[in-house]
Amino acid sequence: MGRDQEQELRRQLWVDQSIQGTIVRRVALYWAACILFITVSLLWAATYQDPSKLFYEQWGVVWQRHWPLYVALLSLIPLTMWDALKLSHRIAGPVLRIRQQLARINDGQPFSELEFRGDDFWRDLATQVNQLAKKTLS
Repeated sequence: MGRDQEQELRRQLWVDQSIQGTIVRRVALYWAACILFITVSLLWAATYQDPSKLFYEQWGVVWQRHWPLYVALLSLIPLTMWDALKLSHRIAGPVLRIRQQLARINDGQPFSELEFRGDDFWRDLATQVNQLAKKTLS
């Protein structure tokens, strides 16, 4: 992979579906679980306040009283997903770079030092891979 391709890959937000996809799916699952918990809690409270209606019949009351809450929660999901994707990129990007570097070394291509962006995780790992590569290749 050439330097230009590496730079383009660094600008991409979605670089490793296995890592980033798992994190984004997990965030979506947590978000859905929170919505379910809030809904069940509100239904339970509405049933407690008016026991003449069955639990599942309270949905209309809950929706009428709390629809702004659901709109607000729905509007948060894109922001939450974007943040999860950006955070996961700080994890997946460096791992991808290490994989590429190790593949280059394995194929006998020239070694170039790994450099991660300032906010990436695993910066200490890049230093260790660089030291190992220098020691191994010299």
